[in-house]
Amino acid sequence: MRVRCYACHGGREQQANLRLDTGAFIRTGGDSGEAIVSGQPLTSLLVERVTSEDEDERMPPVGEPLTNQLIELLFCWIQQGANSLADEEPDADPRDHWAFKASLRPAVPPFSEPGFMRNEIDHFVPRRLRR
Repeated sequence: MRVRCYACHGGREQQANLRLDTGAFIRTGGDSGEAIVSGQPLTSLLVERVTSEDEDERMPPVGEPLTNQLIELLFCWIQQGANSLADEEPDADPRDHWAFKASLRPAVPPFSEPGFMRNEIDHFVPRRLRR
């Protein structure tokens, strides 16, 4: 489900204010109300949407429908109470990854060997590597 659902309902984007990247978020639901009814997969909106024959209603809206195996796993999970880990962490927004942040200029370490230091980069060379 991660591959098929998280692009629209994960850490980066939450269409219809619905996140599906933790059990708590799934149980909370979105703009349409509760996504699932614990113990009742047949009355759960999420099951209704992934099994819909109407292409305008069915999720995911792009690509092939979920496989029968994935739908069965979802159905069983809801039927068994839709439990999840208490300390489950949601996916971070990928835009928060360090590679997408502006780089910061580190503070230059103090002089330790004035004869060795020719420019600011030399301050970062460990003592054991200096000749």
